[in-house]
Amino acid sequence: MIHIGVLGEQLSHSLSPDIHRYLMKEERLPCSYHVLEMEKENIPKVPELMKMLNIRGLNVTIPYKETMMEYVDEVSPPAKEIGALNTICLKDGRTYGYNTDYIGILRMFRQSRISLKGKRVLILGNGGAARAAAVAVHHAGAAKITVAGRRKDALDELRTQFPFIETVTYDAIDRGDIIINTTPVGMYPKVGVSAVGKEVLRRFRVAADIVYNPLETEFLRLAKEEGLQVVTGLRMLIDQAIGSHEIWFGHQMKAEVSDALHRQLAATVKAV
Repeated sequence: MIHIGVLGEQLSHSLSPDIHRYLMKEERLPCSYHVLEMEKENIPKVPELMKMLNIRGLNVTIPYKETMMEYVDEVSPPAKEIGALNTICLKDGRTYGYNTDYIGILRMFRQSRISLKGKRVLILGNGGAARAAAVAVHHAGAAKITVAGRRKDALDELRTQFPFIETVTYDAIDRGDIIINTTPVGMYPKVGVSAVGKEVLRRFRVAADIVYNPLETEFLRLAKEEGLQVVTGLRMLIDQAIGSHEIWFGHQMKAEVSDALHRQLAATVKAV
């Protein structure tokens, strides 16, 4: 039996178990998926715990994505550049850290047949998801990457970390091609609000949200009303999970699996 799990502080609302059990069943893998809620003081013990219990892989979620960086044996270049990991793989007695949020962002656009190359991309928010998005679209060849935030000190820090971005406050957002919301604004239970209004959204052609509950956020609803193509946060959630699965099991899954899982969850996802 292969053991996989998700590591976090509060995981009662996590969809990771459902997604990964679906993927394992799809490939008929002899796996079990565990939910590991852990206090901060026990986090340094995680690598040894993985070795002792023979846990092949872990998804890592808030608030441990940055903390775990210092406890794994090796970190992938994208995770190192982003400054956070969300996937750990145990192989030959060593632990390796990866960031599949980065993979999920690239694939959510690829699966939606949207090219990032040469595009002007605006990212709303300055947290960990914004950093993953900035690195992902940069590697995909975006012509211009702008991060919009409310705190000047956080924006200054981001610009130091990522010299290839520009930063603006919300009241200075210019026109572009793609707008990505990486903030939690509009997430259940605080639905019905959007990080920006129609006056901003109409300056773009594509809107993507990393929030997946509700499936159609107010941000995406307003974008659709303005005629934008929209990409749901559920797409990113699924694609980053598939990225983790591929790391643990060493092979690539067919794109059709992502599409089928998206259809299934899109039909059933609800505020929980």
